[in-house]
Parts: sequence; C-alpha cells; structure tokens
Amino acid sequence: GGPREYCIVSSLKVNGHVVKGTMHSGYLIFPREYARVLKR
Repeated sequence: GGPREYCIVSSLKVNGHVVKGTMHSGYLIFPREYARVLKR
C-alpha cells in the first residue's frame, strides 16, 4: 500500500485510542476510501 492505506490502517489500529496526528490525516481520507470499499 501507499500513504493512504497507511493512514487507514493506522486509524483502524488506533480504534479506541485518540491520536491527533493519525486521526487528523486519516479522518480526511478515511470517509472517501472506506465508502468506496463498502460500495464494492
């Protein structure tokens, strides 16, 4: 994977914990990419 995948994976790993750096960058990309996966 690339940077996008890394952000998504990081967000999933964090799950319950709040990490400003990971959540901030991941949250912006997550909705679009995740919705795309769900539609598949």
